Amino acid sequence: MNGLQLVGYASKRAAYVQTRQANRDALELGNRPLSCYQIQPDLKIWLITEADRSVTTILLPNEY
Repeated sequence: MNGLQLVGYASKRAAYVQTRQANRDALELGNRPLSCYQIQPDLKIWLITEADRSVTTILLPNEY
């Protein structure tokens, strides 16, 4: 890995850890967990699960 790749990896890793903790907190507090997945370089989807776990919605970022 070169320096730029390492910085990019560290940034993505930090975002992953932060998101994982936010979702753990959401589960403990009864809030909605949110997941984001990069499907292709120009396509990202979001999954939002209701607090009561009754529904999970798949959205494009511009639909939120």
